[in-house]
Amino acid sequence: MFCTPQTILTDVNTFSREAASGNTAGIESKARAAAQIIPTANSPAVPPTRNVPIFTTKDNVALIFDGPGFTNKDVVTVQSGSCLAADGIVGNETKAAVRIIEDTFGSQMGQNGKINDQEWSLVEQALQANCPSKLMNFYEDLTYGRGHNPGYGGDLVEQLIKKNKFPPNLSGKDLRSKEVRDEVAKLRSSERINESYPGYDVRNQVTPKFVHHFGL
Repeated sequence: MFCTPQTILTDVNTFSREAASGNTAGIESKARAAAQIIPTANSPAVPPTRNVPIFTTKDNVALIFDGPGFTNKDVVTVQSGSCLAADGIVGNETKAAVRIIEDTFGSQMGQNGKINDQEWSLVEQALQANCPSKLMNFYEDLTYGRGHNPGYGGDLVEQLIKKNKFPPNLSGKDLRSKEVRDEVAKLRSSERINESYPGYDVRNQVTPKFVHHFGL
């Protein structure tokens, strides 16, 4: 039963008149009747429950590591060594980074998108270096950005010019140049160098597959 404001006001006026006349029996009767409108619950209401999966740190780490003992600190190491934002959260970019690490080391690593203990002992030290500005993945940093070869891919640009794959006006430029990045993307398209990483675009990046395609 739902009482409108008008109904409530009428009842109040009626009760007031009966009280003024001394007819309290009528008031008590109506009060008892009103008390029956809303039934009393036999037990406390229990809110409905939902089966919501809980995503733990262990689940996050297991997306790119195989085996016990790995932590979010190791995830951050992979990210910072792969020129990504080191937030410790494994998304498509971090998964793609592991694939590029695997491609970089080739047969020394499995190609399953996860790093095990033995592989970690191989790559951990190499991932400790932070990427120089404008390099975009682990392979670029390891090959063109480290102290022993700080050319940022300038030698790669010259090699591709000699092979008539890059225009001569790119001579003297390197991977920090937008013009070079644009040409990498164009060359991938014209040479059909396809690399698929769900949710992550490497069209303007230099990877092992890109370099090997030209025999470099």
